[in-house]
Amino acid sequence: IGSAFDFNADTALIRVGILILVTICFLISASTGLDKGIKILSNINMATAAILVLFIIFVGPGNNGGDGLVIARLFTEMNLSVQVYILNFSENYSEDFQINLKRLQSYEVKIAYFDKIEDFPETNPNDILIDAIFGSGLTRKLSGFPEAVVTKMNETNCEIISIDIPSGLFGEENSHSEQTIIKAAHTLSFQYPSLSFLFPENE
Repeated sequence: IGSAFDFNADTALIRVGILILVTICFLISASTGLDKGIKILSNINMATAAILVLFIIFVGPGNNGGDGLVIARLFTEMNLSVQVYILNFSENYSEDFQINLKRLQSYEVKIAYFDKIEDFPETNPNDILIDAIFGSGLTRKLSGFPEAVVTKMNETNCEIISIDIPSGLFGEENSHSEQTIIKAAHTLSFQYPSLSFLFPENE
């Protein structure tokens, strides 16, 4: 997407934020049988969305995690309910991650580091989980703590929205029969879809 200081990068992520809100509005409509989602869109009533939905954003140490932090900041500016959980399994945080974390820390939003699956947050079916753990650059199967988090996310009754690509899925190969992969209801990808999106077994 570009560096954290690039106007085009922030513009792209703003569009992503809008796409996520649109997705959530339709999820609300589908789950309630009412037109609340359409009302949120037509009235741009973010307070209504804040009451209906808690966004729990799971963030990894790379640029994909940086995207998740930007989304957290944008949602916080919209007065939406946001919690950020940073997977603390590496000290190698990307520059984009560090810049966007510093920006987010100036807002009143819950930011928690966790490295034990016992500290996984409590969820309820109305929550929306945003997967910003790993992007399309992943080249090896998940293991250890990150794998445990992905498994736990899949076990919740929450809708999951992945940023760029579901964490655990490789961008360019399909030999993952025994891999642990986020079961995303929706994936918001940048520029063009990854090759792995085109295989029917990844639907």
